[in-house]
Amino acid sequence: MDGESTDGTVSLIKSQKEITVIQAKKGRAIQLNEGANCAKNEWLFFVHADTILPYHFDRLLLKNLKSKKTARCFSLNFDLDHFSLKIAALGSRLNIAWCRGGDQTLMVHKDLFNDIDGFDEQYNIAEDLLLCRKIYRHGNFEILSKSVITSGRKFFQNGVFKTQLRHIVVRIMIFSGL
Repeated sequence: MDGESTDGTVSLIKSQKEITVIQAKKGRAIQLNEGANCAKNEWLFFVHADTILPYHFDRLLLKNLKSKKTARCFSLNFDLDHFSLKIAALGSRLNIAWCRGGDQTLMVHKDLFNDIDGFDEQYNIAEDLLLCRKIYRHGNFEILSKSVITSGRKFFQNGVFKTQLRHIVVRIMIFSGL
């Protein structure tokens, strides 16, 4: 998915015959919805570029698919060692909407995704949290036993506690209906 980049990425990727480039307007929710609209399979899998998937992740995702109304994600670990990030990682193991986010990946059936109108394009942040909240209201959520490893770079660039506080404030605002 390209969001109007200007760094030559599209030209490089278009030279790879087995890769399809989808171009969309800027905005993660817009881009993710466009990717979902173009997907040909019945299950959608969203993963951040800076996330490392566990060995045989595909087998874990596809094992025991019970219901089109069940979404799945992995729990989370960070590639950097910090107490606050360890607490966030522990929270990702709890099966509650408050603890969901895009860094954990998301597998959802296309029918459920469409039934809940996908990602809300009016939001520039927390679109993944909002989508997961809708999934919890209309379906089931399963946290898989393995963890992904995601980058803690932004936490350290912006300050770990400051970034965590920002995440908490955003969640409070969303769950308060703001």
